[in-house]
Amino acid sequence: MRSLSVREQRALLLLGCLWAAVVVPVGVHKGPDFVAELGQAERLLHGRPLFEDVSTSLGLPWPPFSALALVPFALVAAASVPLAKACWALAGVACVVWTGLAPQGLSARRILLAVAAVGVPLETNFEYLNISPVLLALAVAAALDLEAGRDIRAGVWIGLATALKAFPGLLLLYLALRHRWRALVVGVSTGLAATVLAVLPYGLRQVPPLLLKWVELARAGGWVVHVGNQSLPAMLGRAEAPATVALCASVSLVVLAAVIVHSRVREARVIDEVGLVLVVSVLISPIAWSHYYPLMLPAWMTVLRLLPSRPGAGLAALIVAAGVGTSGVLTVWSRDLKLVLLGHSIFVWGALALLAVLVWLLTAPRIVPPRPGLLPT
Repeated sequence: MRSLSVREQRALLLLGCLWAAVVVPVGVHKGPDFVAELGQAERLLHGRPLFEDVSTSLGLPWPPFSALALVPFALVAAASVPLAKACWALAGVACVVWTGLAPQGLSARRILLAVAAVGVPLETNFEYLNISPVLLALAVAAALDLEAGRDIRAGVWIGLATALKAFPGLLLLYLALRHRWRALVVGVSTGLAATVLAVLPYGLRQVPPLLLKWVELARAGGWVVHVGNQSLPAMLGRAEAPATVALCASVSLVVLAAVIVHSRVREARVIDEVGLVLVVSVLISPIAWSHYYPLMLPAWMTVLRLLPSRPGAGLAALIVAAGVGTSGVLTVWSRDLKLVLLGHSIFVWGALALLAVLVWLLTAPRIVPPRPGLLPT
């Protein structure tokens, strides 16, 4: 398996620093999602009820554990909100850079191509200062630990990701399918313990009511069919499809991923399967803004690693469609065009095309190292 040379690692780190010099000031200037979630951490610090006077018109507050996780940033924000934003943005950059460097098997150029395939969602994440880079790093860390046989640590990472944002909990099903029972038990225990720990300061009796309140918030809000919501249920909702259709479509994707995972050849890498699960988890999430799409990065790294030198017209067309969709490149030209593309769910179609490419590559009779040809090495 190819490893990055020292020169390539240094080049990627330098590019990461240059990128940080751009996105950190953007996050400090904007960052509304982070500011809203800081409010939850401040409520926790001062003993005020979580989710107090929260509007769900354009989104859902992060689960309770996020309030506890953001307490250090809330303490920094008490002295300087811009400094807290800068710290969170730098943490996000570090997560993305580490994710690119951690898995082996890709050259620096292909890593950059994979990042470009989620380029606009990454930029959007840092405009809003959302949590996707942290979830991305936790998922990749779990995959690497699973591959190395460190199931307990992998379970901790998946449990934390689930407690932070809920939808990565689909990785728990992956652990069950792979019979990684120790990791599954640790993951479920970690997610539950982290959630309970976050609301425990309000008293043991208040744990169920606070959790139920968050579930109730998840059922409300105008974001379900909002044009910016790029999930499969939202796309079908905008098309006025019945809720049962959206449910059946989501279940079908989960079943498809389960079949692929269950029938994988032994040469498979865990990171490939985790990338597949992340694509499905974003697609079936009731809410998935475009800044959720950095979680497609592991899937793109798998595609670029497994891609044969001559993929054929059908596979090449799917890759182009997937890249155009998940990169968001067409949404940067004008606001009017962006709204039209979002209304037609361009990110969802891109993710579905990416899923088709993954299924194509992961169900091949044999997985062989890609040869130089179509893409730079």
